[in-house]
Amino acid sequence: MIFQKFKPDLMMKFSDKTIPLGSLIIIISSIFFIMAFKSQKAQDKKEDKEYNIAIATFWHETKTFHPFTTTSEHFERLGAPNSDILDTDRGFIGGFKNRCQEYDGINLIGLTSPNYPYGENTGGWVSSEAFEKYMDLIITDLRKVENLDGVYLDLHGAMATKEFPKAEVEIVRRVRKLVGDIPIIVTLDLHGNEDADLAQVADAVLIMKTYPHYDMTQIGEKAARVMLQILKGKYKPVMAVRKPKVIIPGSFQRTEVYPAQNIMERARSWEYKYNGVHVSVALGYAYSDVPEIGASVFVLTNNDQKLADSIATDMSDYIWSLRKDLSGKKLPDAKEGVRKALGAVKKGLTPVVLANQSARIGGSTHVFRELLDQRAKNFCVAGLQDRVAVNKISEENEIGDDIKISVGGDVHQFAGKPVEIKGSLHFIGQYENIKTVALKLEKGNYVILTEKFNRFEDPSFFDSLDIDINSIDIISLKSINYFRVGFEENGLAKTIIPVDPPGLTPADLTKLPYENIPTDLFPLQHLQQKGAKRVEDKALSTGNQFAFSFTPDAQSIYLTKREVQADKSLKVDLLRSDWKNKRWTSPVEVKFNSPFKDADSFISPGGSKLFFMSQRPIPGTEAKNDYDIWYVEKNKKGIWGKPQHLGSHINTHPGWEGFPTVSNQGTLYFFSEREGGQGQSDIYRSQFSNNQFQAPENLGARINSDAWDGLPYISPNETFMIFQSERLGGYGKGDLYISYQKNGEWTQAKNLGPLINTSEAELFPHISPDGQHFYFTRFHDDGSKYVYYIPCESISIDVGEDFLLKPMDK
Repeated sequence: MIFQKFKPDLMMKFSDKTIPLGSLIIIISSIFFIMAFKSQKAQDKKEDKEYNIAIATFWHETKTFHPFTTTSEHFERLGAPNSDILDTDRGFIGGFKNRCQEYDGINLIGLTSPNYPYGENTGGWVSSEAFEKYMDLIITDLRKVENLDGVYLDLHGAMATKEFPKAEVEIVRRVRKLVGDIPIIVTLDLHGNEDADLAQVADAVLIMKTYPHYDMTQIGEKAARVMLQILKGKYKPVMAVRKPKVIIPGSFQRTEVYPAQNIMERARSWEYKYNGVHVSVALGYAYSDVPEIGASVFVLTNNDQKLADSIATDMSDYIWSLRKDLSGKKLPDAKEGVRKALGAVKKGLTPVVLANQSARIGGSTHVFRELLDQRAKNFCVAGLQDRVAVNKISEENEIGDDIKISVGGDVHQFAGKPVEIKGSLHFIGQYENIKTVALKLEKGNYVILTEKFNRFEDPSFFDSLDIDINSIDIISLKSINYFRVGFEENGLAKTIIPVDPPGLTPADLTKLPYENIPTDLFPLQHLQQKGAKRVEDKALSTGNQFAFSFTPDAQSIYLTKREVQADKSLKVDLLRSDWKNKRWTSPVEVKFNSPFKDADSFISPGGSKLFFMSQRPIPGTEAKNDYDIWYVEKNKKGIWGKPQHLGSHINTHPGWEGFPTVSNQGTLYFFSEREGGQGQSDIYRSQFSNNQFQAPENLGARINSDAWDGLPYISPNETFMIFQSERLGGYGKGDLYISYQKNGEWTQAKNLGPLINTSEAELFPHISPDGQHFYFTRFHDDGSKYVYYIPCESISIDVGEDFLLKPMDK
């Protein structure tokens, strides 16, 4: 309605009645007033509402190269799981609690949670037993909370189990499945390994910005502010996540100096510039062999996805620009480090701290041996883990006794050889609740032995052990950065020399035997050489041809071609290429293509049937926008006959069915979006008997997830299946998984790993008829689609005798 200029006698027509403009203005104003009043009343109601927020914590920094599995015993050395986690004013939870206490009506409910594991032998994979035990406790308590409004999870970010390499994602996923659409806020350690999967299940992710860690309490407070803003309707969280493709050793993650300092300052500058923006950077944990390893950026904004994406991209690009200073530098080994320390001693720049960067092997003897071999004087090795030696000395000796004993070198293959020492017992007792002894050797040297690993980062330990720190020239510590608070920031150490001997946490990451990480991460690009190679044949590899399927004699390939037409419509067809004159011919369309979309074929083991998916309508019916499974059969002349629909018991509407594959026994495997599945799409099989396919059977939870699962390839004798899944915990947009059938049961599906899967999407698995090579398609982010291949043995696919069996064609 268009209003005219106001005149005192102006009347306006409204339906069949004439209303004075003044009255109309009053009516409209009243409506707006009532709406505003109701809105304010609703807002006031939100402000006055009491909120129930559940809190849980589950921390572990998993060193997957560590020889010991972390069990519930390790988590409970400091006590059983309990719900008293709110009994603190510090750390993430303390900060969250402190901020919430400033407001009325905030009820915090602590959920039964495990302690942080204690002791040296807690670094390896978290056992499935421990993970499930503590998740059951958390979920059980969570079920008891009534009128729940939000959940705060205090997590580390680098926990991993062999079943769930992305353990934090699995934790949040289970919580989300239970609580539904209420805010879930997650805080993480700076050393977390996370990716966009976490952002799919959490509403907000906030990460500390300091290493050594000073700001845990502050980040907890920030998490509380964000939570309360969301609950009161003042903040609609949206996130952007980026992975800069850089692995950063802990040695170069100090946020007090360049380059990590610059990264965190850039993050803060974005936060200062825009209200409601939170920029978090996890520098990552380089010592965990998991898919999501490496630095990550999480940007949280108030309903501004464009801004979040822009900042996340800027931060990721900036981290990449610093990659050589973050990850490309080398540090001296033990021999060179000790030589430099002796040089500093000659110049009077003492005490010298030799900081063992590969610190997590308590019994490592590399630096100790070099100090002895290079005849160093007035040094102290603090400390050396050797449970056997400590207990033997404690039981058999007293202060002042002369002792000859072999120590160290017994924890790990990287630990080095044991060292024979002679000295007098100088100290025996406890330090930080760890049984400790100190031996005084010749030349004013000391070695401190511990029952459990201890980094000795506080210089006061010298006084506790009755060692005169002023008499020490060289102090050898097993610590990457935390020692700097006690030895550098107070000016105690005049020289600090990081050394990089063999170990579990080296600065030189090429020393670690990674198997599960992406192959395109700096500085480990050498892993790319082991990965899958792209099919380079110009006839087959065009960027829009994919989903190879071989005939049993390997003389023909059927493939799918997807092409955008001039009118912007999408044309999808099946093509065929033949091996002639030692090359593949240019693919041509098969004769049974239709004007509709036809795709993703599979040749039966005997070669007489070809199954495919198509959007063509059943004769006599109208066209529909979903895929069904069809097949063609060869006649006596070897020519494909008329396409046949597999019937309504296989195909449904409107759900898609497709990517059919058939075993030697004639069993059909395919994906379907039909109702009653576990996720958006599930994998089914249909037995062939009485000359027809039977009712489909869902393959169950070991194969299917609550996400999209499909595109199955079945081995000839059904001993294994490879398929694509978009489940959380993978490397990218869609990964390929494998499951073996043993005694009629499918094993838990396992990701095929980084030699196959990337941050992009991998699809359409197929194994060559001789069982030697694995083929698949990768959908690249630029829209191109290429087929890749790799020897089956390179990715440990056990083809067994499947490809030696004589096929039965049904």
